[in-house]
Amino acid sequence: MSNGFFSDIGLDTNSEEMNKTQKVVSGGILAPGVYKMQIDKVYAVKKDSGAVQLNVEFKYPKEDGEEGKFFWNSYVQSGDEKGNKATYTDKNTGKEKPLPGVLEFRQLCQAAGIDNPKTVDATIELFGEPTPVKAIPEMTGKVVTVGIRNKYDDYREEDVAFVELFLDKDGKNSKGEDLLDKLKEKIEKTPYKKSKKNKEAPKAEAPVDNAESPW
Repeated sequence: MSNGFFSDIGLDTNSEEMNKTQKVVSGGILAPGVYKMQIDKVYAVKKDSGAVQLNVEFKYPKEDGEEGKFFWNSYVQSGDEKGNKATYTDKNTGKEKPLPGVLEFRQLCQAAGIDNPKTVDATIELFGEPTPVKAIPEMTGKVVTVGIRNKYDDYREEDVAFVELFLDKDGKNSKGEDLLDKLKEKIEKTPYKKSKKNKEAPKAEAPVDNAESPW
C-alpha cells in the first residue's frame, strides 16, 4: 500500500458495488447519537495472521468543553489462510465482493471528500511498541458526521457502539442528499439494537446530538 489505498488492495473504486451506500457496523464504546467528528489519525496495520486492519482515530467536542475520542477499526484484507484478499465470495451468487470493512472505509472517504487516499510508510507507537504502519495523512483534520447506535455484543458480552452511517460535515451523503434529520430520527427512535440473543444495552436518557458543532 504505497500509492492509492483502494487500488493498492486491488479494487476498482468506480465499480457499482464500491459506490453503494453502506451501513457501517463496527466501532468503539460511545453513547448513541449524532456526532460531528474530526479525523485525527488513519493507519493500516498488518496482523500476524496476514490480515490488514484499518484504524481511524476521531476527536469531537464534548458538552463539558473537553475533547472526546472515538476509535474505529475494520478489516480491509483477509489473512493468509483466506488468500490476503480485499474481497470475499458471496455464498448466494458465488461472486467476489469487497469486504464490509472496505465498503465502510469507502463511505468514510466519501464523507471526508477524498476519492482514493494515498498511503505513506510510517511508524507509530502501539501498545508501547514502535509499529510499522501505512498511514493516510491527507485524511487528518477532515470533519465528518457520524451516527452512532449501541448494541449488546454476544461475543464480548458487553455493550458496544457501531456506526450507523458516515455523512459529510453538513450531513449529506455522496449523492448530495441531506440525511441528517433522518439519521437523527432513526437514532432517537432506536438508539439500541438487539443482539442475536435478544439482549438490549441499557437505554440512555437521550441520544447525544452535537451535529450543530461549529467544526
